[in-house]
Amino acid sequence: MPNACPKCGGAMEAGVTRAPGLVGSGAADIERPQLVFVALGTPTSTNPAKAFQQGLQGEPGSRPYLIRGVRCAMCGFLELYAKDPA
Repeated sequence: MPNACPKCGGAMEAGVTRAPGLVGSGAADIERPQLVFVALGTPTSTNPAKAFQQGLQGEPGSRPYLIRGVRCAMCGFLELYAKDPA
């Protein structure tokens, strides 16, 4: 992750996203991201027989990733990254 802001050259500080107030959200841990980006896989058929066949064929499923980011301490520019699997 970058050390200097691409907009103003200021110092970038690492952080994670949080979603306070959501149903079921407890105390947030600053080391563990609270939001997740999901790269969608092949949609499952609503037909039970076809859905079962899809499972047997090993079609790709959804892939969730933790969201991390960096923020410029001077101008507030924010960059988000989603490279760590959830």
